[in-house]
Amino acid sequence: MKEEQANWEFQQIFSDAVKIRTISDVPLGVFLSGGIDSSAVVAFMTRSYSGKVRTFSVGFADEIDERPFARMVAERYNTDHTELYVDQKIEDTVLDVLNYYDEPFGDSSSIPSYLISKEARRHVKVILTGDGGDELFAGYDTYVNQKYQLFDRVSSRLYHEVGKAILKLSGIDIAAWVFPKRSWSYAYAHWHVLRSYYSEEEIQHLLPVQGGFIKRFFSENKWLDVASEDALSMAYSYDLNWYLPDDLLKKIDMASMFASLECRAPFLDHRLVEFSLKIPPHMKVKNDITKYILKQALKEYLPNEILKRTKTGFGAPIESWMRNQLREVIFDFILPGCKLESLVPREAINEALNRVYSVSRCKDYRTPYKLWLLFVLEVWMRRYSS
Repeated sequence: MKEEQANWEFQQIFSDAVKIRTISDVPLGVFLSGGIDSSAVVAFMTRSYSGKVRTFSVGFADEIDERPFARMVAERYNTDHTELYVDQKIEDTVLDVLNYYDEPFGDSSSIPSYLISKEARRHVKVILTGDGGDELFAGYDTYVNQKYQLFDRVSSRLYHEVGKAILKLSGIDIAAWVFPKRSWSYAYAHWHVLRSYYSEEEIQHLLPVQGGFIKRFFSENKWLDVASEDALSMAYSYDLNWYLPDDLLKKIDMASMFASLECRAPFLDHRLVEFSLKIPPHMKVKNDITKYILKQALKEYLPNEILKRTKTGFGAPIESWMRNQLREVIFDFILPGCKLESLVPREAINEALNRVYSVSRCKDYRTPYKLWLLFVLEVWMRRYSS
């Protein structure tokens, strides 16, 4: 597939995917984060939607605030824009959201997803989202490193450094030309580490489970086959099989329904899914540029500040919350005698607490999330276990 053909085909399919999802007899709008995907939805919606497009974005007082980028797109397309700035105490909201989910759901972005859904529901009943764009068209920065994964850490690092040097000197993307068509187990293990907070060994330390259970689960429960077997395709397959449906879509479906809001995802139109699977893996991450095809196709529609900005994950400032607004709640919930102790040894719980609260700031981003997951499990157990 040539780039020009891919650009044209994307525009045709995406334009119709957005258009048919604006058919509604109730008010509708768009969740606008200021990223490429939601901005693309706004850009194409303004071409076919008869009314003025309503857009909604959220920012946090602590550290996560993409509102300036969302505002840039809203101004370009003259949308009726609403911003939610979260600086109030959120203890009750966190517990309400965690209790609403019917499983111990650990994605922290469920909290801002509910907050922006609640705000949007005051104005509209249907929302379009950019969900699926990152997984279908390779939007995560970690995909760049993934494409250089070979036999082990040393060979992968060497391949990456050589690839970067050649790309800088000659403009040639070596990985697109000299790239194994079939990856080794290290490439898959590497991606799984990036998608996990706890390693299998750490889980075995916490829970009475057998070794190898994670590998068995992912090998036996794949629902979508990706034809290519290179390192990038392995990552795409993982995200399409598990990360997107079991995390991202579960999160937005539950959070929006909690606010009585319907969400529609143009990027998940079956025609776009099928189209994305036809694109060669290295055309999605070309010259170490993520979402290469999408960015090329959207050059006429989005400003460079949006197309070239560093991706920011949509989530909550968990470490800041745990040190401040949620500190008392967390200690109340996982005190000695909590339900969590029926599964997790007390010393492991204390260790998780200590790793967060004995330092002024965690060096590893996983550390506060490990404690967050234990807290989420305790909240769920109090509601659902006898």
